[in-house]
Parts: sequence; C-alpha cells; structure tokens
Amino acid sequence: MVIDVRDHPSPIGLLPGGADERTVFLAASICVGYSKAPKLAPVNVVVKTPSDEKVIQAIGVLPDDVRRLMI
Repeated sequence: MVIDVRDHPSPIGLLPGGADERTVFLAASICVGYSKAPKLAPVNVVVKTPSDEKVIQAIGVLPDDVRRLMI
C-alpha cells in the first residue's frame, strides 16, 4: 500500500502487505505532518493498493508526537 499526500510536497508512506483502516489513517496523518500542507487542516491523501486507489482526508500529527514510530 502506498500513501501520498495530494498537492503538497511530502514523504511517501509504504505499508507492505496492507493495513487496517486505523493504521492507514495514522500513516496518512504522519505523512501530512511531515508535508508542506497547512497545519491543522484536513488534506487529501491518496491511498493506492494493487487493485484500488482512493482519496481520504487526514490532519497532520506533529513529527515529535510520532517520532517513536519511525524506522
């Protein structure tokens, strides 16, 4: 699964093997938090799988709040 913030420079999120909805939203929020998107505003995020593509909205989380989750 690939997560890409639409219309703003950002990191690309990868979730090998997919993930549940909650994890997808967390990953999207992390990508938005590291992006150049406006803070505290919903942002469109593209979620791509081999068989589907959809757009969700996510609000960024501060990088310091999720740094422990990064690899």
